[in-house]
Amino acid sequence: MSTDNTDTWHFFARPWLVALALAWTVGVIDSYSFAEYGVFTSNQAGNLVVLGNELPQDPQRATLALASLLGAVAGIAASTLLQRALARGPWLEVVVPLVLMLLLMVLGWLLRHVFDSPPEVLVPLTSAALAGLATAVYRTPAVQGWITANTGAVLTTVHTAFESTSQRRAARKPVQPAIMITLGFLAGALLWGSGVFGSTDPTPVALVPTVIALGLAVTNARKQPTS
Repeated sequence: MSTDNTDTWHFFARPWLVALALAWTVGVIDSYSFAEYGVFTSNQAGNLVVLGNELPQDPQRATLALASLLGAVAGIAASTLLQRALARGPWLEVVVPLVLMLLLMVLGWLLRHVFDSPPEVLVPLTSAALAGLATAVYRTPAVQGWITANTGAVLTTVHTAFESTSQRRAARKPVQPAIMITLGFLAGALLWGSGVFGSTDPTPVALVPTVIALGLAVTNARKQPTS
């Protein structure tokens, strides 16, 4: 079964909850990264602004923004190649890149706290993990888009709200995932901004909802009848 069939294959039993959980994880980590390093690890459009704005004044920060962009490109490429290699197993092509990207985030946490690695290593690594995670679930019914592209989620939500019923049915836009992605990301950013985590790295806590969603998805996948 190919990746395209994943659109109609219910990998996640509660799609709206999964979109919320994954976006929450991304929101917390992206907010922490921006507060810590001054660049985004998820919002690559924001990094383009940082790159263009800071290049004449703060080349070091601009370089970090570029490193994040390149890390995201690497993460998407790696996740996509994995999915091509696992195209015959629809749940494996989601699970395997998801697990590897989660492990990359754990590796980033270890490098930060055990080896005291510099931002030039940590930022692209985290960006690769988040972008690869978004790629892994890009075609699933739970997300049907980029969990890291929150501007797109907001625009989809608003645009659909002002369309007629017939237009919405014809377009079949992923409105519910878009709403959940927006709310999840905002909730994650608000939690970090509220100071609940203090100055601690929130990565371990941020990963919990995504790990739970992944575990439930695998359980659900194993219950599906084989074709």
